[in-house]
Amino acid sequence: MKGAVYHAIAKLAENELGNPEIAAEAYKQALAVGPRDLEAADALEAIYIRTADYSQLVLLLQRKMEMVEALPDKKELGSRAAKIWEEVLDDSDKAIEAYRQVLALDDSNETALDNLVRLFLRLSRWNDLKDVYAARPSWLPTLCEEGATLRAGPGVRPRVARRGPRHRDLHLDPGHGSG
Repeated sequence: MKGAVYHAIAKLAENELGNPEIAAEAYKQALAVGPRDLEAADALEAIYIRTADYSQLVLLLQRKMEMVEALPDKKELGSRAAKIWEEVLDDSDKAIEAYRQVLALDDSNETALDNLVRLFLRLSRWNDLKDVYAARPSWLPTLCEEGATLRAGPGVRPRVARRGPRHRDLHLDPGHGSG
């Protein structure tokens, strides 16, 4: 009953008063009394998008991950949250955390893995990158003939450099797309 009242207040605030702040507050109250109220969460999401309140939107998306039942929906919400953390809010650590949540749901999610590799390379987080490769041995590069272009996971083109007749180093060059 209370949830319905908050929905009515939110709709009046939004449609009659044109006040998204009051509407958002009413939808938050609806979620407080009905924590799995997807209608309120969806309406709140629309308000946050319209008002460009990305810090609230990303938190809501992560909350919605726990509200929805379907695995594809959970993964999509987590990926959206990660993109907002990284691209809009400029918080790579939170983006990494969100991609890891997606991987906790589906450890073979190529998009999340690709993005983690890209972030770890950009941030020079070699131990984290090593952990991704350790979990995915098929992604490890194999050295071929000198000068050959190797694929070392998604979006990375390594190059082989010589330091004398027998010493080769693998240099990951994130500046190149996949080759």
